[in-house]
Amino acid sequence: TRAKKRDLEVPIHPDLEAHILALPSSEDPKALLCPTLAKIGTGGRSGLSRQFQEVIKKAGIEQETIEAAGKAGRSFNKRSFHSLRHTYVSALEASGVAPDIRKKLSGHTDDKSHARYTHTEQSTLSKAIAGLPSLSK
Repeated sequence: TRAKKRDLEVPIHPDLEAHILALPSSEDPKALLCPTLAKIGTGGRSGLSRQFQEVIKKAGIEQETIEAAGKAGRSFNKRSFHSLRHTYVSALEASGVAPDIRKKLSGHTDDKSHARYTHTEQSTLSKAIAGLPSLSK
């Protein structure tokens, strides 16, 4: 991760691996998967985040902006490239993956930041309650 100045190695889903391996490739084992995208920064008017917003718009997905809370806060788009990280962590949680494993897969090093990325769905909560022993016995 750039902020922690360390590499993060995570496994990929077998379906994604099969797709990547089926793509035309270079003989160079260090070749980038998306060399054009690798050259583009994330911010600014033509950065990856802005391009992702354009993809969302073209797909007909309505954007929702969350307004800043207080003077120190900032507004943000609810559907952004970064929101995929929230979706990833939440999907792992809904699949029953333990918090310590989710933290490793997402690159989080502390519980507080990890908790901000974990959004428990009502169906996950209902499944947990349904797993309790019967009260009528």
